[in-house]
Amino acid sequence: MNTLRISEREETRITLLLEKASSIKHLKCIQSLVTKVGLADHPWLNTKLIALSALARWGSLHHAHSLFDMAAIKSAFLYNILIRAYSASVFPVESIHLYNQMCISGVSTDYLTFPFVLKACGRAKECHANKGAEIHCRVVRLGLSTDLFVQNALMFMYFHETKRVQVAFDSV
Repeated sequence: MNTLRISEREETRITLLLEKASSIKHLKCIQSLVTKVGLADHPWLNTKLIALSALARWGSLHHAHSLFDMAAIKSAFLYNILIRAYSASVFPVESIHLYNQMCISGVSTDYLTFPFVLKACGRAKECHANKGAEIHCRVVRLGLSTDLFVQNALMFMYFHETKRVQVAFDSV
């Protein structure tokens, strides 16, 4: 695989620009610069652009998802960024879709994936209660049920269903 190299000077310059970004317009200008210098496919830069676009208070989930779709390599970290962002947005169902895509694509989930996808299931519980229970089973199977963040997300997901809260609480 041909790895794109970035000089220390370019990395420092772009890192400073990314740290000072304060709007989606500014981020898109930095993205244009990255493209102009031939680093549009650089994994580290793509990750930074997606993270800022998805998680900054001024960001744009639509733009972050577009960058994600164009990424040559979709790592668990990239999926987790978007799952996290969507779980807190007005589109929590999109987190569940991304989780499904992640599993189908063969990208390994990790302990960071589950708190956010479970939160999304809780927020979109009307149409995804079964999916939440399915993910809960996977958490148990993977041995992550003792993780405090996962436990908290399970409590959030089952909050309105008293019997399930007791089951989740008893397993803690």
